[in-house]
Amino acid sequence: MSTQCHIAGCHNPAESEGLCARHFTRALIYGQVRVTRPRALAACAVAGRADA
Repeated sequence: MSTQCHIAGCHNPAESEGLCARHFTRALIYGQVRVTRPRALAACAVAGRADA
């Protein structure tokens, strides 16, 4: 019986500790499964300009 990766939205087969090869490798390298995405820049409040 093949199980799927425990990460939401990932349908790859689990290989180790309930994670697929991609997510398991990411956890080993970065210490976390998901890589955080940078936040969008907020609009500049000086003189109504949007670029900072």
